[in-house]
Amino acid sequence: MHIGISVIIPTKNRASTLIECVNSVLEQTYGPDEVIVVDDHSDDDTKNLISSHSDVRLKYVALIEESGAQAARNMGLKMAHSDWIAFQDSDDLWLPDKLERQVAVIESEGRDQCLVIHGDAIKKNITTGVEERITLPFTNGNCYNDLLIKPAPFLQAMLAPRRLLMKLGGLDPLCPSHQEWDLSIRLAKNSRFIHIREPLFIWQRHEFETISADPEKGVAGYDYVIEKYKKEITMTHGYRKWRQLKLLNTLNALKNGCYEQAKALIRNQGIGLTVSLTNFFILIKVYPRGLGRLIVLLT
Repeated sequence: MHIGISVIIPTKNRASTLIECVNSVLEQTYGPDEVIVVDDHSDDDTKNLISSHSDVRLKYVALIEESGAQAARNMGLKMAHSDWIAFQDSDDLWLPDKLERQVAVIESEGRDQCLVIHGDAIKKNITTGVEERITLPFTNGNCYNDLLIKPAPFLQAMLAPRRLLMKLGGLDPLCPSHQEWDLSIRLAKNSRFIHIREPLFIWQRHEFETISADPEKGVAGYDYVIEKYKKEITMTHGYRKWRQLKLLNTLNALKNGCYEQAKALIRNQGIGLTVSLTNFFILIKVYPRGLGRLIVLLT
C-alpha cells in the first residue's frame, strides 16, 4: 500500500530560491503526493512562479495577512490530505533520496503511526560554495526527557504522522524560533524518534533575513521554550538544570551583542555568584572565553 506524503513549504519573499527548493521536493526518488506552498504575504513574484509551474502536485495558498512561518505551516497542515507530513524551508534543498530513506524506515517499522523520522544536514555557504556536514546529537527512541534540555532535530528533515500533528493542534504560532525544538518535545510525548545518521537536506546560508541568522530571535525562541517547559524540565532534570539553561541563554545573548536582551533575561534570575558574574560582563559588554563553562560549574 502506498505511503502518502504531503510536504508543506512556508515562504515569504523567497522568489529567488523557491523554485529550486520546490523542484528538490518534487524530484524526489520517492515522490510526495502533494506539495503545499503557503505564502506568508509576499510582495515579490512568488505567486506567479508557483502558478506557472507545470506539476499538478504543487498547490499554492496565500495568507490574508502576514502571520509568520508557524501559522503558514498550520495552514498547510489543515490543507494536507496525506497520512504523513514533511516540512521544508523555501531556501533549502532536499537531497534526492530524502523521502525514499524515510519511507524505508516506515516500512521496516511496520508502518507504525507513532514514528518521527529525521536526519542530519549539509550546511552550504552559497556565496563561497563551501559545504560542511552537520551531525546532530543522536536523537533516537523514546527521547522526551532528552529533548527537554537540548535543541531538537531539523524541521526540514522531519517526517511525522499527520494524525499526531493534528492531535497536538498543529505548531505553536507564538514560538519565535527554535520551533523544531518545541514541536519535537510535544511529539516525543506520544511517539518514537528514529534518527537517520546521514544528511537528508542542504541547509543554505545566505544574506537574506532568516530566523537562524537573527541572534535576538534565536535567544527569544530558546527562552520561550525553556519557560514553556520549566515545570517539566525541573521535574525531570531538577531546577539547577533549568537555571543553567536560563543562564547559558543569557550568555548567548551577551556573546552575540544583544545587551539589552541579556539585561532583561538576567533581571529576574535572583541573586548569587553566577548572576552577579553574568551581570558584570553584561554591564561591561564583554564575553570572555570559557565563561559559559565557568557558569555551568558554578550553578
